[in-house]
Amino acid sequence: MKHNSLVRGARYLLPLFLISLLSACGGSDTNIVERDPVNNPDPVDPPVEHHSGARLLVTQPGAHDHVLVFDLEEKTELANLHVEGNISGLYASPNNRYGIAVQGNAGIVNFIDSGVEWETHGDHGHLHLSEPAMVDFQMAGTKPAHVTKHEDQIVIFFDGAEGTPAEIRIVTESGIADGATLAEYSDNINQHGAAQAWGEYLIATARDGNITPATTLPSMVRVSERHGDHFHELELFDAPEHACTGLHGSAQNVGFVTFGCTDGVLVIEPHDDHFHAHKIAHDTRISSLYGHPNVIDFVGTGRNSNEEPVALFAVSPATETITAISYDRTPRAYSFAEDGEVFLILDTEGGLTALDTHDWSVVGERIQVTAAAEGEGQVFRLTLSDDGETAYIADVGAQEILVVDIHEWAIDNDATIELDFAPGPILWVGTSNEEGEHDH
Repeated sequence: MKHNSLVRGARYLLPLFLISLLSACGGSDTNIVERDPVNNPDPVDPPVEHHSGARLLVTQPGAHDHVLVFDLEEKTELANLHVEGNISGLYASPNNRYGIAVQGNAGIVNFIDSGVEWETHGDHGHLHLSEPAMVDFQMAGTKPAHVTKHEDQIVIFFDGAEGTPAEIRIVTESGIADGATLAEYSDNINQHGAAQAWGEYLIATARDGNITPATTLPSMVRVSERHGDHFHELELFDAPEHACTGLHGSAQNVGFVTFGCTDGVLVIEPHDDHFHAHKIAHDTRISSLYGHPNVIDFVGTGRNSNEEPVALFAVSPATETITAISYDRTPRAYSFAEDGEVFLILDTEGGLTALDTHDWSVVGERIQVTAAAEGEGQVFRLTLSDDGETAYIADVGAQEILVVDIHEWAIDNDATIELDFAPGPILWVGTSNEEGEHDH
């Protein structure tokens, strides 16, 4: 990335020659004495100050996980923070200031302040940097799992357990700083569910406790409207044509919210104060979905059994079709990049593939990022900068963070961060905006 610099001060030119005026009173003459010019020394540039708001959270696994915070420009460790449990997922807040550290088994959600604040002023902004720190505000509940975002809302789903119903809590970026939730929803049964905010509405999964054989997976979707700090149910999509058995995974884009089902994808289409639902059938279970505001299609992944390879699909609510994406490796992680123009797939052999989101064709050649494939018990990790132009891959075996320039489609070896431990989840936080420049 190119970094602008702040230049303070100015250059001052010394005169090229000195003229002395000698004056006398009355009618005497005035003599002008011309002296040799004084040479101006070479001007010295004032010191250049670099201000980078790009930081990386790297989990160091242990009995109680630590989170190391790195300055990505200097490749230096800024802070070593710790949480109470083991991090099962790291998520960024809507403006990327905070990291959300979900600890499913410990039942805790912590918030990590990156120390980076971007203050917008009209068409430009100012960068404020401080030391990274754990936020005093935290959430506690039974089995926190899925985290989703919509505009400034962060939706955290607590699965609950037998005898402890599922919960949904919504917090905003400012709410993290203030230590306050925006709203909460309590179910009447536990479920391994998911939820998506949509303005004043909450689109969440619902479980039928009478289904046999018993499962904690939901099979329906309900829409609720927020009233202050709680929700009122508007509609439950429980008709047979909307059934979504084995429901797992959800995503949204600019016009639709989708949920993965055993037999396809359930699509919820918002229309102001009401919602439509329709099912796109398929013979493969879709268990994860990925959406982007600039991409009309979703990417779905899934398989019908653990013996089958994971398959990728382009899910089009507009045409009500699910089309297989050609891909012959074992995927490990995914992300949209470059404003949704490409979709990245990191495979278990440490290679990165880019798909064109207009037709889902492969762009360029696959890049082999890591030196070796995943070993037993190892999991590669992937995170992207907020502008979608730089990918960071955690190589567990080599104990390093590798960097790929998406625009150049090349590994940036100079940006590699060496570690002395095998990293867990990683997360890019902060901003790629630079002091004095116009907002992206």
